[in-house]
Amino acid sequence: MVIYLSKISLDKYLNEKFPLLALKQPLFYNFPVGIRFDLGGDLEVCEGRIEQCYTRSYTLFNEINKVGDKLFVVLFVDSCSEFPISKSESEIFKVFKNYFYGIDFSANVYKDVLDYRYKEPGDVDDTKTYRFYISCKVEEIDIKEMIVAKLNQDIGNNPCLIGDLYLINQSNNTIFNIYDDRGLDIVANSKDTLIQVYKKYKNWILEYDREIIEQRFS
Repeated sequence: MVIYLSKISLDKYLNEKFPLLALKQPLFYNFPVGIRFDLGGDLEVCEGRIEQCYTRSYTLFNEINKVGDKLFVVLFVDSCSEFPISKSESEIFKVFKNYFYGIDFSANVYKDVLDYRYKEPGDVDDTKTYRFYISCKVEEIDIKEMIVAKLNQDIGNNPCLIGDLYLINQSNNTIFNIYDDRGLDIVANSKDTLIQVYKKYKNWILEYDREIIEQRFS
């Protein structure tokens, strides 16, 4: 299978399509065009919370990502002297590559070392952030299992996908981020790109942010 590695870097793409965006949580508050959806924050496990998280995440991903679309799949993992990347990198590759069809993730991934993204003024710890990313097509990802693994990180099940995961659609310029099992953010560089998903899944919008989202899209 052909690997669709991008000829442009992730940083160049973000600078062109999402200028001034900090690719970190809370994504919804970091960019003016976006929607924050509720996954299962109002439910207990016995009420079907886990199943609702899986279903809503998968449905929303498929609403904005279609067969043939090109993606950047980006994973951020923090490392410090107490929890060095050397102890988790092999496991990251082992777990992560299970969700790609015909792609050797460990051989084709880009890896960068960045300053800790959430450092506060005056912080003196040695934490660094490792960024792993690959360019592929939607159909080359087992997105259902990837979403399950990401949500399991927060719900407490196994296997889980550690780190902060962003699915960036290069074809329609959207970014999909499950911040934890309570909700997910979708941002775009054009309001027109998200208007249909806003209308279709209006009932899933997180109540806390509903007013500002409705102001943006009404």
